Amino acid sequence: MQRHRPVHEALHVGRIRHTAARDALGERILFELSTLVGYYATLALQLRLFNVPAPTATPRRTDG
Repeated sequence: MQRHRPVHEALHVGRIRHTAARDALGERILFELSTLVGYYATLALQLRLFNVPAPTATPRRTDG
């Protein structure tokens, strides 16, 4: 039987990876990137939660 870890443990980056990412990107960019990823994760959760259908493949006319 597989033991499931709590989300806060499963998503933990760790000091070594955090330091490597910070050194490669800089503190500000790392913060902005993590904020952007968090925003899209929240948006995806809301789309699933409220069963928002995928858009249709038919393009909209823009010429009025």
